[in-house]
Amino acid sequence: TLGPEGNSLVQKLVELEQRKADVRLKRQRVEHAIGILKEAIRTGGPLTVPTIEDVESITESAAKLADLDAQKKGMLVDYTESHPAVVDVQTQITRVRESLLATYRAMRQELLLGERDLTRTITSFDAQLEDIPEAELELAKRTRVNMVNAELYTFLLQKQQEARIAQASTIS
Repeated sequence: TLGPEGNSLVQKLVELEQRKADVRLKRQRVEHAIGILKEAIRTGGPLTVPTIEDVESITESAAKLADLDAQKKGMLVDYTESHPAVVDVQTQITRVRESLLATYRAMRQELLLGERDLTRTITSFDAQLEDIPEAELELAKRTRVNMVNAELYTFLLQKQQEARIAQASTIS
């Protein structure tokens, strides 16, 4: 069996691996959002802002963008694209989109740094695990992998359910 020191290290490593997986998934969502925003800015086409939970500035910008899009659509009923009022609203839309892009890029950089720090910390704990006797070390590694996979599986199931709920609420 794994001793108390080994158990403690494995538990810390599992926690760190879970946090790293969470950061990686969030970074991937941010990178996806950056791609969508770049395309919308390039083409000037419609945009549904991908939101990231717990980021109020993105939620606020998304609401402002939806309001501006609605204003523009309302104006296009009476005016052409070249009308000064429509051009002004389009300029505001472009500014909000570029602001969102800058926010997402800053988030991506922050997440990359966090991921790198977690990797360093995990490497440090891995080095500490090397001091444990070989049989206990093998058990610790297998226990860690098993726990990380179980936690990751649970986390991904939760995210899948959240995505289904979000999709269902969007459709209806």
